[in-house]
Amino acid sequence: MPLLDFTVGSDLYNSDHFSLIVSYADSGGVFQYPPRYLFQRADWGNFMQLADITASMVSTADITEAVQNVVVCLINAANNTIRKCSPRLRKFRRPWWNEACRDSRREEKKLWNIFRRYPTTENHVAFKRAKALARRIRRRSQRESWINFISSITFPTSSKQLWIKYIKFTTEN
Repeated sequence: MPLLDFTVGSDLYNSDHFSLIVSYADSGGVFQYPPRYLFQRADWGNFMQLADITASMVSTADITEAVQNVVVCLINAANNTIRKCSPRLRKFRRPWWNEACRDSRREEKKLWNIFRRYPTTENHVAFKRAKALARRIRRRSQRESWINFISSITFPTSSKQLWIKYIKFTTEN
C-alpha cells in the first residue's frame, strides 16, 4: 500500500462514476520495458570495427578487470551501432476506431467539460445525449468492423493471420 497512489479520474469513461486510478508512487504510473537491441537493424560492419578487442585489454593481471574491459568495449560498440526499441508500452490500435468515433468522443468530452463547469440540467441532458450518441457510433463501428473481419476469413487465410486479427479484436473491445 505505501508504494501505491490512489487518485480519482476526471472523466467518466462511459460510467456513472469517476474511475479510481492506481499507480506506483515511484514511477508516477509509467510502466516501461527495458529497451532491447534490434539486431535486424544493426550495422554489423561498423560493430566489428568498434568491437576490436586488443591484447592490451585482456593482458591485465586481474581477470575481472580484463572481463570488464571486454564487456565495456562490446557494450559501447553495441550502443553506437545497434538501434534499441522504445521502452514505452506498445499502444494497441483499435481496428474499428474511425473518424466518426473520434468526432463523437471529442464532442462528448467537450460537453462533459461544459457540464462539469456549469452543472445545469440542460448541460447534463446535452452531455447524456452526446454520450449515448458516441456509444451508439462506437458500437456500430465495432459491429461493422467485426462483420468485415468475419467476411475476410477465407480458406487460404493462415491460422497465424487469423489469430493476430482475433487478438486485436478481443484485446481492444
